[in-house]
Amino acid sequence: NPKLPGCLEIYLMRHGQSSLNSRSHSVFQPSSPSLRYPDAVSDPPLSPLGYEKSLATGEEFLKLGISFDRVICSPMRRALQTAECVRKAMEGEGEVQVDSGIFEIGGSCAMRTMGLEGGDAEYKGMGRKEMEEEFTNIKIDDGVKEDGWYFEGKVETAEEC
Repeated sequence: NPKLPGCLEIYLMRHGQSSLNSRSHSVFQPSSPSLRYPDAVSDPPLSPLGYEKSLATGEEFLKLGISFDRVICSPMRRALQTAECVRKAMEGEGEVQVDSGIFEIGGSCAMRTMGLEGGDAEYKGMGRKEMEEEFTNIKIDDGVKEDGWYFEGKVETAEEC
């Protein structure tokens, strides 16, 4: 399929399977994840299968001759890890730009307001420094602050969706 001159091609990709996805977990289930999974975290990493499939996706893009100028990515750890895997498989193709406005309904995770182990948990996502230390070759927007990227009122509601 030849590229048309002057046309922008956009590919959408969901993050790879996370450690919680691998357990058929939904953060919107009524009982606290910390009770069902003591090691549950608000921003879970990719599972081993998530890494494997993300690398395979990048390899397939490369085989098909698909290239990227940039990858625009959510600030969530699993999305960043997915982007990193795809870039690695594509031999470092495309810059990863973190957009703090791209994330699932409800923000980082419903756990940010759930009562966890006797107290209310609050999760604001990775801060800028943590993100820069964990991921290389990324460009982070100004919405990611030192204390995180999630702030109340920043997400669309179920009604808005």
